[in-house]
Amino acid sequence: MKMKSHFIETKDELLSEHIKNRYDRSSNWLDILSEK
Repeated sequence: MKMKSHFIETKDELLSEHIKNRYDRSSNWLDILSEK
């Protein structure tokens, strides 16, 4: 169970890192949010 839980945490971490990197490459991440 611990390994499975750790895997899920790592997966979420990678996902949020991916999203953060995507926003960092954008000129202004607030523009992305205001588009919605």
